[in-house]
Amino acid sequence: MRCWIVLLGLTLLAAGDAAAQATGRITGTVTVDSGKPLPNVTVAVSGSTVSAITDANGRYNLVNAPVGTQTIVARLLGYTRDSAVVTVAAGQTVTRNFSLTTAPTNLTGMVVVGYGTQERRNVTSALTTVTAEKMKDIPTSDPMKALQGRIPGVEIVTNSNEPGANMQVRIRGVRSMSSERNEPLYVVDGIPINGGIGDFNPAIIDNITVLKDASATAIYGSRGANGVVLVTTKKGSTDGRLRTSYSVDSYYGSQTPLQIIPMMNMQQFVKYLQDAAAINGQDTSLARVLAGQTFVPGTTTSKRLYAYQNGIETDWQRAVLRDGLQRNFQANVSGSAAGTRFSLSGNYFNQEGVIPGQASTRGNAFATVDHVSKYMQLGASISLSRSLQEIGEGQGAFGYATAMTPFGRPTNYTTPDSAGLLDPRPDDDPLNINPLLEAQSMIRDQTTTRAFASLYGTLQLRPWLSYRVNFGPDYTNSSLGCYNDPWTHGPCSNPGANSANQGQPPQAMLRNQTDFAYTLDNLLQFNKVIGDHNFDATALYSIQKDRFTKDSMYATQLPYNTQLWYDLGSGTAGNNLSLISEWALQSYMGRVNYTFKDRYTLSATGRSDGSSRLAPGNQWAFFPSFSAAWQIGDESFVRNLGWFDQLKLRASYGTTGNTSISPYQTQGTLTSKLYTFGTTRVRGYRPGTIANPGLTWEKTDATNYAVDFAVLRSRLSGSVDVYSQNTRDLLLSRLLPVTSGFTSTLQNIGSTKNSGVEVLLSTINLQNWHGLTWTSDINWSTNKNKITALQTGSAQDVNNVWFVGQPINLTGDPQRRVFYDWKWDGIWQYGDSVAMRAFNANGATFRPGDPRVKDINGDGRINADDRMIVGTSYPKWIASLYNRFEYKGFDISGLLTWKHGYTFIDGTPRSYTGRLGVMADMDYWTPTNPSTRNPAPNLGQVERLYATTRLYTDGSHWRIRNITLGYTMPASLTSRIGAQSIRFYGTAQDPYVHTNYLGADPEVAGAAPALRTLLIGSNITW
Repeated sequence: MRCWIVLLGLTLLAAGDAAAQATGRITGTVTVDSGKPLPNVTVAVSGSTVSAITDANGRYNLVNAPVGTQTIVARLLGYTRDSAVVTVAAGQTVTRNFSLTTAPTNLTGMVVVGYGTQERRNVTSALTTVTAEKMKDIPTSDPMKALQGRIPGVEIVTNSNEPGANMQVRIRGVRSMSSERNEPLYVVDGIPINGGIGDFNPAIIDNITVLKDASATAIYGSRGANGVVLVTTKKGSTDGRLRTSYSVDSYYGSQTPLQIIPMMNMQQFVKYLQDAAAINGQDTSLARVLAGQTFVPGTTTSKRLYAYQNGIETDWQRAVLRDGLQRNFQANVSGSAAGTRFSLSGNYFNQEGVIPGQASTRGNAFATVDHVSKYMQLGASISLSRSLQEIGEGQGAFGYATAMTPFGRPTNYTTPDSAGLLDPRPDDDPLNINPLLEAQSMIRDQTTTRAFASLYGTLQLRPWLSYRVNFGPDYTNSSLGCYNDPWTHGPCSNPGANSANQGQPPQAMLRNQTDFAYTLDNLLQFNKVIGDHNFDATALYSIQKDRFTKDSMYATQLPYNTQLWYDLGSGTAGNNLSLISEWALQSYMGRVNYTFKDRYTLSATGRSDGSSRLAPGNQWAFFPSFSAAWQIGDESFVRNLGWFDQLKLRASYGTTGNTSISPYQTQGTLTSKLYTFGTTRVRGYRPGTIANPGLTWEKTDATNYAVDFAVLRSRLSGSVDVYSQNTRDLLLSRLLPVTSGFTSTLQNIGSTKNSGVEVLLSTINLQNWHGLTWTSDINWSTNKNKITALQTGSAQDVNNVWFVGQPINLTGDPQRRVFYDWKWDGIWQYGDSVAMRAFNANGATFRPGDPRVKDINGDGRINADDRMIVGTSYPKWIASLYNRFEYKGFDISGLLTWKHGYTFIDGTPRSYTGRLGVMADMDYWTPTNPSTRNPAPNLGQVERLYATTRLYTDGSHWRIRNITLGYTMPASLTSRIGAQSIRFYGTAQDPYVHTNYLGADPEVAGAAPALRTLLIGSNITW
């Protein structure tokens, strides 16, 4: 209570001082080096809270400027920082204009760091910032997609090519043994949030900064091991006068599959079936191979035979696909009056997928207001979103289309009376369902509502000391409804499963989950310059709490299909579920930055976190970091060389944590079980998992060494980072003796290592040369991941495909796989009869045309001991090239990305079994075509033994991520209609992928095809 009384007194004192002190006004304009007005530049009086943001014409107006000699600073991310000294007289106006220069790699200017901002030249850690100016070239509904290929060491890949799919972000590799523990921490306007930022509208984001090394992320302690993504939203522009501006952005686009898998037509499929029958000594007649070897002529005519005789065939991929659409509409209102600025925006986005039954619709609203007085600053922002994701059958609808043989058509073609109706099994296969019917037979809709707010108040206690409070509530409610009728490959309880559900009455499910979290930060910030010494310190006390609830209902035997999941009580109840999960985090943090002569910088951070997830005695952990930077380019012995415009060395070391333990995981659980007493069954409980109070966080110790540089009058600039990260206390399952009553328990017993190199180069190739400006960004990075320890004394865990010295195999993460299998060695030929007989003498049954694998240990047998690591999906390196050209009112930009040296499993249909559709690859083994590419075809449902070992493929590829062409109308024309600016643009997203792979996508897992998107749009500001 005393603390609040003191703060109230200081507030009143500050207000009294403000009223007593006379002020003046500072005005002017800010332009870029080409003379073009530069909006959104922050202009501030150093050592005070007086600041303004330039409007669309580059004008600013600082009211209530303190009298006397003042230092005025103009800064904007992506541009050099400029400052000037002016003398302010009471009641008078001073004019000062600024001109900023593009800084490709932000070697100067202000940059966002954890809990504040910092001069770029004094930054000691590894971080990269992407501004809204650079993100606008990629129109998208997900902010992280705009960052693809823009930051070295950060790999961003979509989870699937379906509408509304989330982006997977990995910063400097992975550390944990489960996929969900490798997600970075997202911080929006200083507030750590749960989950990602896919619900946020990209148009409200001013910049995104990615923190990569321990020096940058240790400030977030137990949540910083996987990197931190800092998001700063846009604020209203201010020039000190009552002013309001309006803008409307919109685009419309179409989406088409980038590639269709070439499949066998009817003639090719029939030949392949006859070849398979001949190889196996079976009847090769059309009736037999098309209807099955058990078919009795004269009984009925199979649909396959009928279709072949009448020339009726279908390309099922094209039958199930359609053109997709994207629509986006964005409206903004922003303005200012005196010391208050505000911004309001609304967004509507809609995407119709290329697969029927799939779509994504989202509406966003965003509002922010800030008020600045001489000694106090208050602000609030709130983001509201409501989205509907129509998932349908998911990728399965397209995957099942490739499983169909080419015979027949979607509608009934053998019975004229039922013409127009979808035929459930158009090619007679008792398991394959018409993919068009299947796409209509499962409805899955997920509705998500999210409300996020960030509120803050800053009190300037002294020119060098301030107190700040941040409060951020985050509420998310998600509802998933699922309905399936008999024509699906799996029920709502297990979509995409086998055909066990076929022929059963409709089923439905409804699941609701709610997550409410809040963060409360108290910050004391100190910044003072004493001669050549600059001290910048931050102290933090923070609390965070999260409450998650979930319930679901499931029912079968539904009486009619139009009820969907809205009347589950009319059916037979299935499994019902309800749960609650709560956790809290309490933290103390201190950070000190010291700079001497604006040349030598030392930084130290320490954070202590206490978590309710852990048992007493292990709830608290301390996470320190240390870093240093030397502006060696300012030393005379470097300046005299004349080579460098800027040169800085950086080094850091620190420890971060990973909150990888779920709530209650340290406590023992009970599992329900039915017990029988005579003829009566009752529900009881037994121990489920053993209590383990010794569990703690996974921790990562990391080092980073780097150099930042600029040469050729800063026309070429960049950075090189070399890092190493060692993660210990990994959570692994340890086997227990069955006599204990349990089979396993979690323990902190594993360790991993990541090391790599990151290179960032930015060039100004041409700068206003006859009106032409050309800039480039080049990123290149490599990451080496390996397991360094498993259970005590164990070098491998074959079931999980974990091997000491090899990368982590993450189940469910196609980007992080290790393939442990037999090694493909071609196909057995007639000339291999001697070797074949030797293997067959030891129990094998090889014959010509069968796949051949290597006998690794040379014992004359092929068994589990001959398996080896045949590849990993970890790339040797990834890179990108971004180019942007500006000429008069035109601009064109393009982004290329590379991914080199990784293995993936060829997902194209290559199962020569006689039952499913097969890719149009006729180079398979026959006695007259002794192929070494594909084995001999087989009839039935089983592929030849070891046939899948040929599917491991080099996935190296490059792709054009984005091409945008824009035109900004000259001010002389826009002013005639009362507009400030008008820009039209066209964008091609993912128009080309250079790869030998003929499947859906060499980078994204799943059956849904990669998409080419063509957009046209406009930006208008009044």
